[in-house]
Amino acid sequence: MSAMFWVCVVLGYAAGGWASYRLVRFVVRRISADSAHVMRVRQAGVAAAAVASLPALFFATVLGGTLGGAVADGVGSRFGFTQSALHVFIGAGVGFGVFGVMVITIVVTAIAGAVFMKVYLAR
Repeated sequence: MSAMFWVCVVLGYAAGGWASYRLVRFVVRRISADSAHVMRVRQAGVAAAAVASLPALFFATVLGGTLGGAVADGVGSRFGFTQSALHVFIGAGVGFGVFGVMVITIVVTAIAGAVFMKVYLAR
């Protein structure tokens, strides 16, 4: 594989981590805003996101990489890209797939953790 393929994949992981951090921070603050125990709800959301990070990397690699690469390969082959251009295009597809799966997994888990703690403490 070419170096641009790996650059696209690494950019997908980096962008996924950055977007997950920003979205978790935003969503957990919104969930905890009207809670009586703001810090505990935020800590639960952040802890859930931290716990979900390792499985998210696995899912992003297996699911996002496979689906993103397959879609990019199909689209690139249809347009008649050369082999070297196809490698970059597949890398971009893998990067987008990794990004999407990583963000969804981490953010949804953080939301579940924060909402659970909010409901638990409201009793």
